[in-house]
Amino acid sequence: MEQSADTLLPPASLAKLMTLHLSLSDVASGRLSYEEIYPVPPGGEALSMEPGSSVLGLTAGDEATLITLQRAAALVSANDAAWTLALLSSTSGTAFILRMNHEADAIGMRETVYSDPDGWSSRSQTTGADQMRLALHYLQEHPGVLDLVHAQSGMIYMDADKIANQTVKKNTNLLIGRVEGVDGLKTGTIPSAGFHFIATAEREKTRFIAVVMGIRAESYVDGLNKRSDDAAVLLEWAFRNYFTWKPGEPDSIMVPVRHGDTDSVGLEITDAIESLTMKRSDDRPIVIMVDAPEELTAPLEAGRIVGMIRWYQGGKLLLEYPLRITVGVERRWKIKDIEVISKIEHFLNYPDL
Repeated sequence: MEQSADTLLPPASLAKLMTLHLSLSDVASGRLSYEEIYPVPPGGEALSMEPGSSVLGLTAGDEATLITLQRAAALVSANDAAWTLALLSSTSGTAFILRMNHEADAIGMRETVYSDPDGWSSRSQTTGADQMRLALHYLQEHPGVLDLVHAQSGMIYMDADKIANQTVKKNTNLLIGRVEGVDGLKTGTIPSAGFHFIATAEREKTRFIAVVMGIRAESYVDGLNKRSDDAAVLLEWAFRNYFTWKPGEPDSIMVPVRHGDTDSVGLEITDAIESLTMKRSDDRPIVIMVDAPEELTAPLEAGRIVGMIRWYQGGKLLLEYPLRITVGVERRWKIKDIEVISKIEHFLNYPDL
Protein backbone atom coordinates (compact mmCIF):
# COMPACT_ATOMS: atom_id res chain seq x y z
CA MET A 1 0.00 0.00 0.00
CA GLU A 2 1.52 3.31 -1.10
CA GLN A 3 0.29 6.89 -1.12
CA SER A 4 2.24 10.11 -1.82
CA ALA A 5 5.53 8.21 -1.46
CA ASP A 6 7.42 10.84 -3.47
CA THR A 7 6.19 13.93 -1.61
CA LEU A 8 9.13 16.03 -0.41
CA LEU A 9 9.23 16.73 3.33
CA PRO A 10 11.92 17.53 5.90
CA PRO A 11 12.91 14.22 7.52
CA ALA A 12 12.92 15.66 11.06
CA SER A 13 14.43 13.09 13.44
CA LEU A 14 14.25 10.36 10.80
CA ALA A 15 17.62 11.90 9.86
CA LYS A 16 19.00 10.18 12.94
CA LEU A 17 18.52 6.83 11.20
CA MET A 18 21.25 7.82 8.74
CA THR A 19 23.40 9.06 11.64
CA LEU A 20 22.94 5.70 13.38
CA HIS A 21 23.69 3.84 10.16
CA LEU A 22 27.04 5.60 9.74
CA SER A 23 27.91 5.17 13.41
CA LEU A 24 27.15 1.44 13.26
CA SER A 25 29.18 1.17 10.05
CA ASP A 26 32.11 2.80 11.85
CA VAL A 27 31.85 0.17 14.58
CA ALA A 28 31.86 -2.60 11.96
CA SER A 29 34.96 -1.11 10.31
CA GLY A 30 36.79 -0.64 13.63
CA ARG A 31 36.73 3.14 13.43
CA LEU A 32 34.67 3.24 16.64
CA SER A 33 34.40 0.69 19.43
CA TYR A 34 31.83 -0.43 21.96
CA GLU A 35 34.73 -1.05 24.34
CA GLU A 36 35.70 2.63 24.53
CA ILE A 37 34.37 5.43 26.76
CA TYR A 38 33.99 8.63 24.74
CA PRO A 39 34.10 12.21 26.07
CA VAL A 40 31.38 14.50 24.77
CA PRO A 41 33.10 16.66 22.10
CA PRO A 42 32.55 20.42 21.78
CA GLY A 43 29.29 20.87 19.91
CA GLY A 44 27.76 17.73 21.36
CA GLU A 45 26.48 19.24 24.60
CA ALA A 46 22.75 19.71 25.22
CA LEU A 47 23.30 23.48 25.55
CA SER A 48 24.53 23.53 21.94
CA MET A 49 21.18 22.25 20.67
CA GLU A 50 18.30 24.40 19.47
CA PRO A 51 15.75 25.40 22.13
CA GLY A 52 12.98 22.84 22.35
CA SER A 53 15.19 20.00 21.16
CA SER A 54 14.84 16.52 22.58
CA VAL A 55 18.09 15.91 24.45
CA LEU A 56 19.77 13.38 26.69
CA GLY A 57 21.28 16.21 28.74
CA LEU A 58 24.95 15.80 27.83
CA THR A 59 27.30 18.38 29.31
CA ALA A 60 30.98 19.22 28.97
CA GLY A 61 32.97 16.65 30.92
CA ASP A 62 30.44 13.86 30.43
CA GLU A 63 31.65 10.52 29.15
CA ALA A 64 29.52 7.87 27.52
CA THR A 65 29.66 4.48 25.88
CA LEU A 66 28.86 4.35 22.20
CA ILE A 67 25.87 2.07 22.74
CA THR A 68 24.34 4.56 25.17
CA LEU A 69 24.71 7.37 22.64
CA GLN A 70 23.19 5.22 19.90
CA ARG A 71 20.26 4.21 22.09
CA ALA A 72 19.71 7.82 23.09
CA ALA A 73 19.53 8.84 19.44
CA ALA A 74 17.27 5.92 18.55
CA LEU A 75 14.96 5.59 21.54
CA VAL A 76 14.47 9.13 22.82
CA SER A 77 15.61 10.95 19.66
CA ALA A 78 18.21 12.94 21.59
CA ASN A 79 19.74 15.63 19.40
CA ASP A 80 22.83 16.01 21.60
CA ALA A 81 23.49 12.26 21.29
CA ALA A 82 23.12 12.46 17.50
CA TRP A 83 25.58 15.35 17.25
CA THR A 84 28.01 13.56 19.56
CA LEU A 85 27.85 10.45 17.37
CA ALA A 86 28.47 12.60 14.29
CA LEU A 87 31.47 14.35 15.83
CA LEU A 88 32.95 11.07 17.02
CA SER A 89 32.63 9.61 13.51
CA SER A 90 34.04 12.55 11.54
CA THR A 91 36.44 15.46 11.94
CA SER A 92 33.59 17.99 11.99
CA GLY A 93 29.84 18.29 11.70
CA THR A 94 30.23 19.47 8.10
CA ALA A 95 32.34 16.43 7.22
CA PHE A 96 29.74 14.11 8.74
CA ILE A 97 26.88 15.77 6.84
CA LEU A 98 28.84 15.26 3.62
CA ARG A 99 29.11 11.57 4.53
CA MET A 100 25.36 11.44 5.13
CA ASN A 101 24.61 12.82 1.68
CA HIS A 102 27.19 10.64 -0.02
CA GLU A 103 25.72 7.54 1.63
CA ALA A 104 22.18 8.60 0.73
CA ASP A 105 23.22 8.83 -2.90
CA ALA A 106 24.95 5.43 -2.72
CA ILE A 107 21.80 3.81 -1.29
CA GLY A 108 19.67 5.32 -4.08
CA MET A 109 17.92 8.02 -2.02
CA ARG A 110 17.78 10.37 -5.02
CA GLU A 111 15.42 12.92 -3.47
CA THR A 112 17.14 13.17 -0.08
CA VAL A 113 19.38 15.99 1.12
CA TYR A 114 20.66 16.17 4.70
CA SER A 115 21.78 19.40 6.36
CA ASP A 116 22.32 18.10 9.92
CA PRO A 117 22.73 14.80 11.78
CA ASP A 118 19.73 15.31 14.09
CA GLY A 119 16.96 16.43 11.72
CA TRP A 120 16.18 19.77 13.35
CA SER A 121 16.65 21.80 10.18
CA SER A 122 13.79 22.34 7.72
CA ARG A 123 16.37 22.63 4.92
CA SER A 124 16.76 18.85 4.80
CA GLN A 125 14.48 17.07 2.34
CA THR A 126 13.41 13.47 1.78
CA THR A 127 10.48 11.31 0.67
CA GLY A 128 8.68 8.32 2.09
CA ALA A 129 10.09 6.16 -0.70
CA ASP A 130 13.64 7.22 0.18
CA GLN A 131 13.07 6.53 3.87
CA MET A 132 11.83 3.04 3.02
CA ARG A 133 15.04 2.47 1.02
CA LEU A 134 17.10 3.61 4.00
CA ALA A 135 15.17 1.45 6.47
CA LEU A 136 15.59 -1.67 4.31
CA HIS A 137 19.30 -0.98 3.83
CA TYR A 138 19.74 -0.27 7.54
CA LEU A 139 18.23 -3.59 8.62
CA GLN A 140 20.14 -5.54 5.99
CA GLU A 141 23.49 -3.94 6.81
CA HIS A 142 23.16 -4.19 10.60
CA PRO A 143 21.66 -7.54 11.60
CA GLY A 144 20.77 -7.56 15.28
CA VAL A 145 20.52 -3.77 15.51
CA LEU A 146 16.86 -3.84 16.55
CA ASP A 147 17.55 -5.87 19.68
CA LEU A 148 20.75 -3.94 20.36
CA VAL A 149 19.53 -0.37 19.87
CA HIS A 150 15.81 0.00 19.13
CA ALA A 151 13.66 -2.54 20.98
CA GLN A 152 14.11 -1.32 24.56
CA SER A 153 11.12 0.30 26.26
CA GLY A 154 13.26 3.15 27.52
CA MET A 155 16.73 4.63 27.83
CA ILE A 156 19.27 2.16 29.15
CA TYR A 157 22.63 3.37 30.50
CA MET A 158 25.81 1.35 30.93
CA ASP A 159 27.76 1.21 34.19
CA ALA A 160 30.69 2.97 32.52
CA ASP A 161 28.65 6.05 31.51
CA LYS A 162 29.55 9.21 33.37
CA ILE A 163 26.63 11.42 32.38
CA ALA A 164 25.48 14.10 34.78
CA ASN A 165 21.87 13.90 35.97
CA GLN A 166 21.01 10.60 34.33
CA THR A 167 17.28 10.14 33.97
CA VAL A 168 15.33 7.26 32.46
CA LYS A 169 13.51 8.33 29.29
CA LYS A 170 10.82 6.35 27.48
CA ASN A 171 11.04 5.07 23.91
CA THR A 172 9.21 7.44 21.54
CA ASN A 173 8.03 4.36 19.60
CA LEU A 174 4.59 3.93 21.19
CA LEU A 175 4.02 0.59 19.41
CA ILE A 176 6.70 -1.24 21.43
CA GLY A 177 4.81 -3.68 23.63
CA ARG A 178 1.49 -2.61 22.13
CA VAL A 179 1.48 -4.16 18.65
CA GLU A 180 2.68 -7.74 18.24
CA GLY A 181 6.19 -8.05 16.85
CA VAL A 182 7.10 -4.34 16.77
CA ASP A 183 10.79 -3.87 17.63
CA GLY A 184 11.80 -0.53 16.00
CA LEU A 185 12.56 1.83 14.15
CA LYS A 186 12.43 5.67 14.35
CA THR A 187 10.11 8.58 15.03
CA GLY A 188 10.41 12.26 14.14
CA THR A 189 8.60 15.57 14.19
CA ILE A 190 9.24 19.25 13.59
CA PRO A 191 6.57 21.91 12.94
CA SER A 192 7.40 22.29 9.24
CA ALA A 193 7.23 18.54 8.57
CA GLY A 194 4.49 17.14 10.77
CA PHE A 195 4.73 13.81 12.54
CA HIS A 196 6.78 10.95 11.02
CA PHE A 197 7.14 7.31 11.98
CA ILE A 198 9.03 4.35 10.53
CA ALA A 199 7.81 1.23 12.30
CA THR A 200 8.83 -2.38 11.76
CA ALA A 201 7.54 -5.67 13.11
CA GLU A 202 8.26 -9.37 12.65
CA ARG A 203 5.85 -12.27 13.00
CA GLU A 204 6.55 -15.89 12.07
CA LYS A 205 9.74 -14.96 10.16
CA THR A 206 7.90 -12.30 8.15
CA ARG A 207 8.99 -8.68 8.61
CA PHE A 208 7.24 -5.56 7.37
CA ILE A 209 8.16 -1.87 7.51
CA ALA A 210 5.60 0.95 7.59
CA VAL A 211 6.55 4.54 6.76
CA VAL A 212 4.19 7.31 7.85
CA MET A 213 5.15 10.93 7.15
CA GLY A 214 3.61 14.37 7.31
CA ILE A 215 0.85 13.61 9.81
CA ARG A 216 -0.92 16.77 10.99
CA ALA A 217 -2.76 17.06 14.30
CA GLU A 218 -4.31 19.70 16.52
CA SER A 219 -1.99 18.92 19.42
CA TYR A 220 1.37 17.33 20.05
CA VAL A 221 -0.14 14.36 21.88
CA ASP A 222 -2.69 13.83 19.11
CA GLY A 223 0.13 13.80 16.58
CA LEU A 224 2.07 11.17 18.51
CA ASN A 225 -1.00 8.97 18.77
CA LYS A 226 -2.12 9.45 15.18
CA ARG A 227 1.22 8.54 13.63
CA SER A 228 1.35 5.45 15.85
CA ASP A 229 -2.20 4.43 14.97
CA ASP A 230 -1.60 4.92 11.24
CA ALA A 231 1.62 2.87 11.35
CA ALA A 232 -0.15 0.11 13.29
CA VAL A 233 -2.96 -0.02 10.71
CA LEU A 234 -0.42 -0.40 7.89
CA LEU A 235 1.45 -3.17 9.67
CA GLU A 236 -1.73 -5.10 10.50
CA TRP A 237 -2.92 -4.77 6.89
CA ALA A 238 0.41 -6.10 5.63
CA PHE A 239 0.44 -9.13 7.95
CA ARG A 240 -3.19 -9.87 7.13
CA ASN A 241 -2.64 -9.88 3.37
CA TYR A 242 0.96 -10.94 2.79
CA PHE A 243 3.64 -13.29 4.07
CA THR A 244 7.30 -13.95 3.41
CA TRP A 245 8.15 -17.07 1.43
CA LYS A 246 11.59 -18.54 0.95
CA PRO A 247 12.21 -21.86 -0.77
CA GLY A 248 13.87 -24.58 1.23
CA GLU A 249 17.13 -26.12 0.15
CA PRO A 250 16.42 -28.49 -2.78
CA ASP A 251 17.23 -32.16 -2.52
CA SER A 252 20.75 -33.14 -3.50
CA ILE A 253 21.17 -33.16 -7.28
CA MET A 254 23.64 -35.78 -8.49
CA VAL A 255 24.68 -36.16 -12.13
CA PRO A 256 26.62 -39.15 -13.57
CA VAL A 257 30.14 -38.39 -14.84
CA ARG A 258 31.87 -40.08 -17.77
CA HIS A 259 35.63 -40.59 -17.83
CA GLY A 260 36.11 -39.06 -14.39
CA ASP A 261 37.87 -40.03 -11.17
CA THR A 262 34.39 -40.23 -9.64
CA ASP A 263 31.19 -41.68 -11.01
CA SER A 264 28.97 -38.70 -10.16
CA VAL A 265 29.10 -35.08 -9.05
CA GLY A 266 26.75 -32.89 -7.05
CA LEU A 267 25.15 -29.67 -8.22
CA GLU A 268 24.21 -26.91 -5.80
CA ILE A 269 23.00 -23.32 -5.46
CA THR A 270 25.86 -21.18 -4.20
CA ASP A 271 24.02 -17.83 -4.35
CA ALA A 272 22.11 -16.56 -1.30
CA ILE A 273 18.47 -17.48 -1.84
CA GLU A 274 16.23 -14.45 -1.45
CA SER A 275 12.83 -14.21 0.18
CA LEU A 276 9.69 -13.07 -1.60
CA THR A 277 6.58 -11.31 -0.34
CA MET A 278 3.57 -13.41 -1.33
CA LYS A 279 -0.17 -12.80 -1.23
CA ARG A 280 -2.00 -14.94 1.30
CA SER A 281 -5.00 -15.15 -1.03
CA ASP A 282 -3.02 -16.93 -3.75
CA ASP A 283 -3.19 -20.62 -2.89
CA ARG A 284 -1.87 -21.95 -6.20
CA PRO A 285 0.88 -24.54 -5.66
CA ILE A 286 4.51 -23.58 -6.12
CA VAL A 287 6.31 -25.88 -8.58
CA ILE A 288 10.06 -26.45 -8.69
CA MET A 289 11.76 -27.32 -11.99
CA VAL A 290 15.36 -28.47 -12.39
CA ASP A 291 17.16 -28.05 -15.71
CA ALA A 292 20.33 -30.14 -15.48
CA PRO A 293 22.22 -32.43 -17.87
CA GLU A 294 21.61 -36.17 -17.72
CA GLU A 295 25.36 -36.78 -17.87
CA LEU A 296 28.63 -34.82 -17.68
CA THR A 297 32.06 -35.62 -19.09
CA ALA A 298 35.29 -35.05 -17.17
CA PRO A 299 37.34 -33.00 -16.62
CA LEU A 300 34.99 -30.72 -14.68
CA GLU A 301 35.85 -27.50 -12.84
CA ALA A 302 34.33 -26.74 -9.44
CA GLY A 303 31.91 -23.83 -9.60
CA ARG A 304 31.08 -24.27 -13.27
CA ILE A 305 27.43 -23.55 -14.09
CA VAL A 306 25.80 -26.55 -15.77
CA GLY A 307 22.11 -26.04 -15.07
CA MET A 308 19.33 -23.94 -13.58
CA ILE A 309 16.69 -24.40 -10.89
CA ARG A 310 13.43 -22.44 -11.06
CA TRP A 311 10.30 -21.96 -8.94
CA TYR A 312 6.95 -21.19 -10.59
CA GLN A 313 3.47 -20.35 -9.36
CA GLY A 314 0.61 -20.47 -11.85
CA GLY A 315 3.10 -20.35 -14.71
CA LYS A 316 4.81 -17.24 -13.32
CA LEU A 317 8.52 -17.45 -12.63
CA LEU A 318 9.21 -16.62 -8.98
CA LEU A 319 12.92 -17.36 -8.59
CA GLU A 320 15.75 -18.90 -10.57
CA TYR A 321 19.33 -19.74 -9.66
CA PRO A 322 22.25 -21.36 -11.47
CA LEU A 323 23.36 -24.84 -10.45
CA ARG A 324 27.12 -25.19 -10.04
CA ILE A 325 29.40 -28.19 -9.80
CA THR A 326 30.33 -28.72 -6.15
CA VAL A 327 33.80 -30.26 -6.59
CA GLY A 328 36.23 -30.57 -9.44
CA VAL A 329 36.48 -33.90 -11.28
CA GLU A 330 39.73 -35.03 -12.90
CA ARG A 331 39.87 -37.04 -16.10
CA ARG A 332 40.50 -40.74 -15.53
CA TRP A 333 41.65 -42.76 -18.50
CA LYS A 334 40.16 -46.21 -18.70
CA ILE A 335 41.58 -49.20 -20.53
CA LYS A 336 38.99 -49.00 -23.32
CA ASP A 337 39.85 -45.32 -23.83
CA ILE A 338 43.52 -46.16 -24.17
CA GLU A 339 42.71 -48.93 -26.68
CA VAL A 340 40.68 -46.54 -28.83
CA ILE A 341 43.46 -43.93 -28.79
CA SER A 342 46.00 -46.61 -29.68
CA LYS A 343 43.93 -47.69 -32.70
CA ILE A 344 43.58 -44.09 -33.87
CA GLU A 345 47.32 -43.49 -33.59
CA HIS A 346 47.98 -46.75 -35.45
CA PHE A 347 45.66 -45.67 -38.27
CA LEU A 348 47.33 -42.26 -38.49
CA ASN A 349 50.76 -43.83 -38.70
CA TYR A 350 49.68 -46.39 -41.34
CA PRO A 351 46.92 -44.71 -43.39
CA ASP A 352 47.23 -47.15 -46.33
CA LEU A 353 46.54 -50.23 -44.26
